[in-house]
Amino acid sequence: MKKSTLFMAPKVAFAQCAVISTTGITLRDMIQQVAMSAIFHSVQSQNNDIGIKLFESMVDGLRKQSLVTYLETYGNFSWDKDAKALVHVRNPANERDTAKLSAEQVTELHAVLSANPWYDASGKEEICTTLDVAAEVTKLIKRIQKSVKKGHTVTGEGSLAEIMLAYSRGEKVSVNIVPA
Repeated sequence: MKKSTLFMAPKVAFAQCAVISTTGITLRDMIQQVAMSAIFHSVQSQNNDIGIKLFESMVDGLRKQSLVTYLETYGNFSWDKDAKALVHVRNPANERDTAKLSAEQVTELHAVLSANPWYDASGKEEICTTLDVAAEVTKLIKRIQKSVKKGHTVTGEGSLAEIMLAYSRGEKVSVNIVPA
């Protein structure tokens, strides 16, 4: 009788990364399986290559931050803000990272990871792109003030505060600067 394993071998996990980057079918479940295996191998053999490859395989907009939070929470991963990349780090909250896992620990880790899907992980805000909102608002205000000094009329739907709030929610907003 063939013994089943709870986690994918590295070779299989890397193959799944290639599939993840090209398909949308059961994508969330595939990412979960690979993420669980990435965490297991980061703990068992201090190998973070699978998690790094998984992150790189995901297209923008696929909740990359949730994946990073999941990997950081349960594995030996950390997000390097300067390099904008996942790096290996010993997770002090992870008591399992000092030695090879016993069969019981492997089963326990699998149960914990299965009960906590990657897509439910939440943490820091967007990691791929940052925007200095204060600087952008300041630029807009200066542009509006300059236009008013020139005698132009500034119109928009709502007050400037309402326009900025709508913009911050991702709504499409417009400000019209009409020459006098």
